[in-house]
Amino acid sequence: MSRLKEIKPNVSRADLKDYVITLFGVPKSGKTTLAYNLGIEMYGTTEKSLLIGFEDGYKALPGVMAESIKDWSDFKELVDDLIEDKEDNGDKSQFQFLILDTIDEMSEMAAKVVLPRLSKLDGKTYKNVDDVGFGRGTSAVRKEIMPVIKQLHKAGYGICAITHDKEKKMEPKVGQAYDVTTLSLSKTLSEGIENMSDFIVFINIEVEKVNGKNQPNRYMYFRSDTTFRAGSRFKSVPEKVEWGAKNFLDVFKEAVAETNKGYKDSTVIRTPLPLEHREEDSDEDFESEEVHTETNEKNVVYDPMATKEKIKKLDAAGKEIIKKFVKTEFGLTKLPNISDTEKYMAIQNQIDSL
Repeated sequence: MSRLKEIKPNVSRADLKDYVITLFGVPKSGKTTLAYNLGIEMYGTTEKSLLIGFEDGYKALPGVMAESIKDWSDFKELVDDLIEDKEDNGDKSQFQFLILDTIDEMSEMAAKVVLPRLSKLDGKTYKNVDDVGFGRGTSAVRKEIMPVIKQLHKAGYGICAITHDKEKKMEPKVGQAYDVTTLSLSKTLSEGIENMSDFIVFINIEVEKVNGKNQPNRYMYFRSDTTFRAGSRFKSVPEKVEWGAKNFLDVFKEAVAETNKGYKDSTVIRTPLPLEHREEDSDEDFESEEVHTETNEKNVVYDPMATKEKIKKLDAAGKEIIKKFVKTEFGLTKLPNISDTEKYMAIQNQIDSL
């Protein structure tokens, strides 16, 4: 029973060392620079982040703490040293945030270890993981890589995985095929990286008209659309913000703060529905179902009814924007149940952005 007594309620913290971030995007979009700047913005120094260079893309970063990796065994030795440092020093260890640059080259190094093993097992000579039948090659690379990354994160390091982008054709069972921009990794490894990531951020360079002239701007996308992959475990994130470490951390900190809003004394607080507001929304095409909850004014920290009232006061264009947001974000044609506080917080953020 002593172990059970040590289990405590989770409270999200806005500290990079608690999370796994994946950055991907077009060439020269600033993926490595962004990761490097995140560590500086978070910890106020270059010396709390370690860039693990599977490729040498960090030469232009002043003051960067970097370790160039020669091969897979060299990386494994570094992993042992990092874990030992955490075991000995905990939060006072030398580094808090690890940048894996890039996962593409990391997988190439892992493949050089995996292929001889599979060649010996099958009595064949494999030169490429795709030569190994039934996807066993890419699966073996994933099994070599993922436990090591998880081991580092479990030891107490924040992880930033950097990879490139690629176009992938999606062929749904219903409807036409379409292209989507996603991680430039094998399907097997992509799934592993995506599953463990708390943020998957797509960085894109877009040309916009400024004072009549074309000007390239960089954006960080935190949510997917039909043309690219992105996402977060946190609901309260914007679709995109301008590229930059401060902007990233502002999104990150706000998302954590929103997640913790309903938490108090080991109880997730749900806002009750006041009796006088239990009527249907007047818009027949965009209304929420009536929900009966018990009133407990002591625990009220956020009132979704205030958000509903704001929706009513929007003009037709504003209501249409919110309607599309609710459909895209939650797959609903009506407002959520009034008891679903988190969804109303997200809707409120959308209203504030209008």
